[in-house]
Amino acid sequence: MQAEQCLSTGNISGMMDYMLFALFIGSGLYLIYSAVMMRRTARLKDNKILLPADCAAKACKDPRAYIAFIFPRAIVLGAGLLLCGALLAGASLSGQEQAWVSVLLMLLPLALMIWYVKQLRTAEKTFWR
Repeated sequence: MQAEQCLSTGNISGMMDYMLFALFIGSGLYLIYSAVMMRRTARLKDNKILLPADCAAKACKDPRAYIAFIFPRAIVLGAGLLLCGALLAGASLSGQEQAWVSVLLMLLPLALMIWYVKQLRTAEKTFWR
């Protein structure tokens, strides 16, 4: 009987909710923290989230301008991920899964990531090439 309870759809769904919650909150907090620290120190570090792919921090043409460019975008992505975590927590705690929340939790992170990757590509062309 206990094995059946552990493998029930509700428990697996609940575990997935916890994992997504941790992913959204953890990623959002890390991104905001990294962006704030980058701005405070006014130095670029090799960071896979804040720098474009295959771009070394030392090779940036204008680090101060890059920090000014990426900081608000990183904050928007981090805040969006925190919002997703809050929505997921609210939906899980209320016990009522509404269709619009599920759709929003699929589309918002996807849209944020697509937008952020486009911003990083723009930054790569502007500050590294």
